[in-house]
Amino acid sequence: MFRKEKPDEEKLKEKLNLILRPANCTSLVTTKVDELIWQRLRSQTRSFDSRAQVAQTCIVKSVTFLTKMLDKALNLKDKIQDLLQPSTSAETDNPEDKLQGEIDTFIQEGVSALEIMSFANYELNARRRECIKPDLNEEYTSMFSA
Repeated sequence: MFRKEKPDEEKLKEKLNLILRPANCTSLVTTKVDELIWQRLRSQTRSFDSRAQVAQTCIVKSVTFLTKMLDKALNLKDKIQDLLQPSTSAETDNPEDKLQGEIDTFIQEGVSALEIMSFANYELNARRRECIKPDLNEEYTSMFSA
């Protein structure tokens, strides 16, 4: 599940845009640098920070996914008895099918959270490599070519 190669950034961006923060979780946002401070940074530092923000956004979005999953788990726990009782409505499916649908959604969101965290891990590893590489002797730089 953890990636060794860079995933398609367009697909990731599309997936991230679909993940909306719950209204009661105002701190689930990527930290931004103050504009006055940003203007004083070297271009190399700004470039690094911009790329690190991508990884941080992935982490925040994953935490958002996990927050929503936990909320669903708590709601599912509360209504599991209702889902398992036969319905009086003619248009409603089998209660086991309803429960299975809820569980399937839960699993899909968990997999999505893992994929996004995997991308964040990849990005952080790449950024760490970039930061370390200039400080090494030339004999070790070939280790960072991948």
